[in-house]
Amino acid sequence: MMKNSAIVKLMSRLPDKITLEVVEACFVLAFLEKNGGNKRKTCREIKISERKMRYRIRIWEDEGYHIPQYERVYNRKNR
Repeated sequence: MMKNSAIVKLMSRLPDKITLEVVEACFVLAFLEKNGGNKRKTCREIKISERKMRYRIRIWEDEGYHIPQYERVYNRKNR
């Protein structure tokens, strides 16, 4: 894990207040990191819809958490 990642920031909130939202965010962000930011693969692994993932990420960003945006790599053959 990176020192400035959203997971570390969320985990710092745990001693004071553990909420389902914080646990959910840590879980989802851990899988995003594991999958190199691949949201589709993460959604399949944790069994949530891509729409729900986008909604949750937007909420976390609005709360001030930095969610890393991964650059999409395109195959030149598909252009």
